[in-house]
Amino acid sequence: MKAVVLARRYAKALFELANEKKVIDQVASDVSAFTESLSKNPDIRHFLFSPENGIAKKVEVLEKGLAKVCSDLFVRFLIFLLEKRRQNIFEEIAVEFEVLYDAHCNRIRAVAISAQEINKVELNNLKTTLSKQFDATFELENKIDASMLGGLILQLGGKIYDNSLRNHLKQLEKRLLAEA
Repeated sequence: MKAVVLARRYAKALFELANEKKVIDQVASDVSAFTESLSKNPDIRHFLFSPENGIAKKVEVLEKGLAKVCSDLFVRFLIFLLEKRRQNIFEEIAVEFEVLYDAHCNRIRAVAISAQEINKVELNNLKTTLSKQFDATFELENKIDASMLGGLILQLGGKIYDNSLRNHLKQLEKRLLAEA
């Protein structure tokens, strides 16, 4: 079974259980914090994913290390992943969980790509406009791509809205070549 499909199932199960037990915000915070710890600390990553450490030792470390800082549900979920030998897909599970949580919170994550950094006022104005248009809360990240010359590319929910100068010039070139 593909990792993404499996990750989606595990994420959905965790999400539904957390929502049912009314600890969804805490679990979302736990998932995010643990994902960040894995990406920033290679020792944790090695310990968790390495076959040289037995499951019993991993369970013991997780129970002791996370019991006071994470929800019981999240700790039990990590232990369940270890027992099923699925800890290697945790990051995919975290991505899928974030998608479910964003939908639950009516939040949309988007990326605004521009030739230069967008100042905070313009970014907030764009965020406000998008929030009104889509009736959702937006989290907007600005990335820089000097090669686009000007304009804006908006990556939104798997769709790309390209209003860059580079794209306009390409379209113009295609029309001119088609007419020639």
